[in-house]
Parts: sequence; C-alpha cells; structure tokens
Amino acid sequence: MLGSRTERIGFRRGKRQGLVMTVGERYLRSDVACGHRLCGSCQQNAELARRGVAQLDTGIVVVPDGGVVSRFMGVLEETPGLRNVVFCQTVADALDRRGRTRTARRIRGFASDTQRASVVFANDVCAATHGGSGDAVARVAAWYRSHLAAGGVAARVVLVTLGAGDGGDTWRLAEFLAEFHPDSVAQYEAARAATQDADDVTAMTAAEHARARLVARAGGEYPAHAAPGAIADGLRDGSLVRGTLRMAARGGEARGVVERAGGGSVEVVGRRALNRACGGDTVVVRLMARGGEGGGGAPGGESGGESDGAVDAGDDAAGGGSAQLRGVVVGVSERRWRPFVATLQPDDGGGTRHLAVPVDAAVPKIRMHYADAAALARRYFVVAIDEWPCDSLYPLGHFVRPLGLVGDLDAEVDVILVERQIAVSQAALRFPVAVMREMPVWPGWAPDAADLALRRDLRDQLVFSIDPRGCQDIDDAVSMRRVPAGFELGVHIADVTHFVAPASAADAEAMARATTVYLADRRFNMIPEVLSEQICSL
Repeated sequence: MLGSRTERIGFRRGKRQGLVMTVGERYLRSDVACGHRLCGSCQQNAELARRGVAQLDTGIVVVPDGGVVSRFMGVLEETPGLRNVVFCQTVADALDRRGRTRTARRIRGFASDTQRASVVFANDVCAATHGGSGDAVARVAAWYRSHLAAGGVAARVVLVTLGAGDGGDTWRLAEFLAEFHPDSVAQYEAARAATQDADDVTAMTAAEHARARLVARAGGEYPAHAAPGAIADGLRDGSLVRGTLRMAARGGEARGVVERAGGGSVEVVGRRALNRACGGDTVVVRLMARGGEGGGGAPGGESGGESDGAVDAGDDAAGGGSAQLRGVVVGVSERRWRPFVATLQPDDGGGTRHLAVPVDAAVPKIRMHYADAAALARRYFVVAIDEWPCDSLYPLGHFVRPLGLVGDLDAEVDVILVERQIAVSQAALRFPVAVMREMPVWPGWAPDAADLALRRDLRDQLVFSIDPRGCQDIDDAVSMRRVPAGFELGVHIADVTHFVAPASAADAEAMARATTVYLADRRFNMIPEVLSEQICSL
C-alpha cells in the first residue's frame, strides 16, 4: 500500500544555467516484496513465482554494496555457485545515471537468471529502507534480517563491502570469497589490481558526480586554481607574480591588466585566462610570452594556446622589450567582491534563474535565483556574489534588496552611492539622533563673552568667498585690505572643532564620512547642516 510521499533530487546541465537541480515526487510503499520464495510475510511472492520471476532461495543471502558492484561486477558474474544476491535498486540507478549503464544492465541480467535466485530490491520506494541515517545498502541488509525472520525464514544475511568487516554479518569481499568461493580469489586479485585507481561512482552524491562530470568535460568552463603550495613556489622562483586586477569594460573579448607593485603591468586577455577573477581582486598570474606570442588564454581559451615556456618575472624589470607582458590567472589571493547594483536579464525560458547585469560594465554578469522576475523589470537592485565555481560561466550570487525604477532620480542617486561605496542609500546618510543632540540650537545661537574674549573679531572686515553663487557650506573665505606696507591677504577657516569635541558622536560620524559628497543637484555633508550651512558657514 502507499505510504508517505518523498522527493527525488537529480541534476542536469541546462544550456544557460549550468548545473540545474531537478526534483521529482515519488511515493513510498509498505508492501514492497522481499523476493524470497519462502517468506510468509510477502503476499506478492506467490504472484512473482507464477510469472517465473527469479526469487531468493535457501542459503546465505548476500547484499553487496555499491563499491563491490561498481568495481567487481565481473567477479560476481564469474563466481560459480554465487546465489541469493540482493542488489539494491539505488545502486543500479546510481550506476545508470553516472554513465555506467552497462554495469546496470549486467545487474539486471544477473537478477533475471533463475539459476542465480537473485533479485533487485526496490529500496528506493520501500518505506522501511528509504532515507534515514547511515548507508542505504546497510539499511537493506538490516531490513532483510528482521523481515525474513518475521516471515519464518531462517536465513543468514551478510553485507559484502570493500571496507572493513566486523567478523559477523559484514564481510570484506576478499574474505567472503576466501570463505565461501575460494576458486574466485585469484580472479578477484586480478580485478583488484586492474581497478585499483577506479572510483566508486555510487559513493558520490548526484550533485557531486554531476559537477565532477561538468568540470572534467573539456576541462570545465575554467581551469582549477593552483594549490597554495604551488603558488608559493612560483612566487619564489619568479614564474608567478602577484598584483591587483583592473578590468576593462564589458564588450568584445574580456580583458584586464594586473598592476604589480614595483614592476610592470601584465595583460590578461580572454575569459578563461582571467579564470574567474574580478576587478579589484589580488590575483596570481603565470607570465607568458611577450606581445602576441603565446596569447593570453588558458589552454582551450579564446586567445589561443600557451607558449612553450613561461617568462621569468625579472625579465620585465630588465627592460627586455617594449611589448607588454601577458599572463593567465592561476589563483586569487584576495577577493574584493562588494554589493553591486544591477538590472535584470530574465531567463528566456520563463524560469527562476536569471542574470543580474551590473551597472559597472567591468563586472561580469551574475547568475541568481529570483522567483518573481516581473517585480524587478526595469528596476535597479543590489546583488552579492556568493561563489564562482569552475563549472559555471558566470559567478553565482543572490538578490539583496531593491533600489528603485531605472530613470527615477532618487534611484539613480542611490545607484551612485552604492557603486561608489559611500552609503547603502540616501536615507542612511541622515545624521543619527546622537549626533544631532550634540549640535547647538539654531536659530538662536550666538557667541558669548567667553568666545569673544578668546578670538579676534573680524566681522567689521570685508570677508568674501570664491564659491559659486548660492553656495551655503562656505568653510573657507578670504579678505583683502590695504596696510602701510601694501596689501594684506587674509585666509579665514571655519573652526568646526569648537562644536565637535574629540571622541564625540559627531566626531565619529565625521571620521566615518571623511568628506562631503557633492552631486549635481545635492550634497551629503560630513557634519550636520546646522554647522556646515549655518553657524560655521562663513
């Protein structure tokens, strides 16, 4: 009968989205037959026998794990007298999905041989063996022990693995064959030697296997970055250099320049040569031939192949030629990812994986997930990069927050503030309450007698500024008067420190802002307007 509903997760490669997860529903059952002809608990076994389907028989029941089946299916097939084998459906499916369809067919062929008395057990839809913690094959073996005992079958169930045995119901394959099928030991040893470098593909999750295949296919979208030890060795021997990457704007072939401290710049040309580096990153570059020789691309990249030999970093310092050095990025020492303002390039297929197109043309497009693409149409939003795996054409990121409509004045101002890393928005540049509490009251403030006693009063002189008409934050001014020796030029600077005490809230806020930001139609002051535009404005 039907039990609970569950999901089956798989992965495929889309044309534009890279690795895509697919989710399918399946229903778990509590009446999946064990396939043993003597079991009194499974009513379906009689029907299976009537249809001539192979069933388990008397004797030891053998449950091989994925590693045994993946590497030694041939040994199992060639072992005389090996019967009562329970293959897990999840193992067969894993082999099938991972390109081992021939091995999966051999499993089904083995189980269909009535002389073998073996079955493929649907553990993926059996409610008692689906999910849970631990190894799926071990759960199947444990279920068979309890299920056959409850069905009146006195059978020993052993789990056969490539790992360690426990001397009881779990056996290493070599020990199992030596104990029960000694004639197959020599064949096992030969197969072990021939497959010693083989991986158990069933041990990887679907995501791990799919990603590994994508990376391996044609070298992946990008080469893997060099190991830290190799980078350290290359920096010491001069075959690698480190610097800051400055990117050119999008359009045409991707390119950038790595600026080195105390050395000439290195040009990096081509998407694969840039190898997932972004502008501002501190990168490690392998130097290539000068000028057009060797190109700037990594193997298989857009810019041609590599040269036969790398260039030593000292060659450039010696002035050995006027042509700029070229190189390929082999590692990123420090990422300088920041929040980026972008607009949306929606998925053509109506899906939820879109491209965020940064307003900074030197930043690559960013792949992100967003369910309601219509809500971001013709709007600015902030996006952050999470990672850039080597099998993805674009970096992967996530939506942070909206900004406003493209063309709206306030939204355009917010874009400038975020992109220049001034503030997250105009609202964030309002002065905090703690700062405003420290400000003098205006209108109403006037210098008192103590203030006048400590300063020279120049209010009777002609003091003027050279700021444009309408300027309100006049923090410096000049004066001119005739004196016996000629003319005296006075330079007058507003003393804002009279009102801003060290370590005060206003002092900390001014230090954080560092300067007043001027735009075409507005400004964002470093200190509150009561000082910058009123009391301290000359």
